Amino acid sequence: MPAGSLEQIVFRMDVLLALESAGVPVLNPPRAVEGCVDKFLTSARLAAAGIPTPPTVAAQRADDALAAFDRFGGDVVL
Repeated sequence: MPAGSLEQIVFRMDVLLALESAGVPVLNPPRAVEGCVDKFLTSARLAAAGIPTPPTVAAQRADDALAAFDRFGGDVVL
């Protein structure tokens, strides 16, 4: 999904959904796109499916991210 305003992104997702609902083959359906761009949604779906995932932290400040980095022993993915 390319960058854009909230309205642009919602429009693109709505177009994909409308095409899919009309029976037009959509290579990347809206549900798949949502999972790719929304990391929390992906984590929630994995957890609901019983698939183990590593501990996750969402940080809004650099200090919080560095604290999590230390708590996880420096073994992290950003």
